[in-house]
Amino acid sequence: MVLATVFALLPAGGPVHLNELSEDTVKAGFLYNFAQFAEWPDGTLQTRRVVFCVQTGSIRPGVFRGWNRGTNGTRPLDVRFFSETEAPTLLGGCDILYTSDIGAAQFEVLRDYAVRENTLLVSDAEGFAARGGHVELYLDGGQFRFRVNLAAYERSGVRLSSKVLGLAEIVGGGSGQ
Repeated sequence: MVLATVFALLPAGGPVHLNELSEDTVKAGFLYNFAQFAEWPDGTLQTRRVVFCVQTGSIRPGVFRGWNRGTNGTRPLDVRFFSETEAPTLLGGCDILYTSDIGAAQFEVLRDYAVRENTLLVSDAEGFAARGGHVELYLDGGQFRFRVNLAAYERSGVRLSSKVLGLAEIVGGGSGQ
């Protein structure tokens, strides 16, 4: 029942099964709800647009249809797409960045960017959280779950609700919430 409260876009009653929704829809739902239950430093996102930056090919663009006209609570939404080679030049203003597996050099660029720009990094790449990414989505027995690397994500300045963290598998140290 907690998932129904925290992840309003996803089906109530427990973990999300892939046969209930498309994989891309579930990933997008997680991104939406991470934004819903996140707090950025000094309230910087409380009155302005929430910007999602999504790596091309990682989630089908059609899943985000209508998001640019929608809101997350009271904040307007903006979805931008980038390619792995374009990312360093197009990242300005991302609040949540979703990527599929990327190379080590690009990962370092994104991780540094996240700290500098208070951006939450999310990926479905295996080992993403363990190597210093913030949130890793993964499948466990046909159900989506997520890991949070507390130490890495705390450096970004973004704070996820304790309700969200309570649902996560925690990796990496951190001061806790």
